[in-house]
Amino acid sequence: MGGHLVSIKDESENLFVHKLRKKSNVWIGLNKLNDTFQVYKWSDGTEADYLNWDSSQPNEPEVDCAYMAFHQEQRGTWFDYGCREMLPQFFVCELPMP
Repeated sequence: MGGHLVSIKDESENLFVHKLRKKSNVWIGLNKLNDTFQVYKWSDGTEADYLNWDSSQPNEPEVDCAYMAFHQEQRGTWFDYGCREMLPQFFVCELPMP
């Protein structure tokens, strides 16, 4: 089907995903390219020009994925987390328009 984890391009898309997620953390399609530099791309291959990290993030140099936090006071901020870590949460995907 060609879907992938959501790519959030601006504040309005971030707010949209934030409203979708109900009461859980959700994986987003942000991926770090390497451990040395804080360079990120979306799972659809586009550059990550818009970032909405929580003020404490990113804080783990060796992790390579991100999720949007559930807590209302965080207003959809993102946290870094290992892609291979087991964290019980949901995900938001997107499909290209035909």
